[in-house]
Amino acid sequence: MGTLSYLPVVAFSASRTSGKASLTVIFTENSTKSPTFRSWNFGDKSTSISKNPVNKYAKVGKYTVSLTVKNAAGSNTKTASNYITISKSVS
Repeated sequence: MGTLSYLPVVAFSASRTSGKASLTVIFTENSTKSPTFRSWNFGDKSTSISKNPVNKYAKVGKYTVSLTVKNAAGSNTKTASNYITISKSVS
């Protein structure tokens, strides 16, 4: 009987999903099925291959975050539209 392989199940969370410009967000990958590679896109032209990266959002706007994870069976992507909202700092 052959080895069963399952695609990874993508899951992630963020320490904050809204705040003022220059917000630092810590992302946590919670994927299952033994991912061996990951690729983050934070929606602000920043990317990472770390498991639990940190990103700083400098500009006002709404940002879509995506995470692609891979294992021996293939890859899966989770996209969270408008996941991070950055508002203008009040002076």
